[in-house]
Amino acid sequence: MNYCDGCFVARHFRKEKGKRYAHNFCINECTVGLEIQKIGQRLSGENSNSCDSEI
Repeated sequence: MNYCDGCFVARHFRKEKGKRYAHNFCINECTVGLEIQKIGQRLSGENSNSCDSEI
């Protein structure tokens, strides 16, 4: 299961424009995708900082 399951917009774009377009939209333009990117960036920043302090 992913965050696009049940999303009307993702389903529409997948049907009308293809899987690649729909995926790109979900990652780069959908508010849910953008929030997941922000969380990932925060986690990456936290992980890299904690690794630096161990060296």
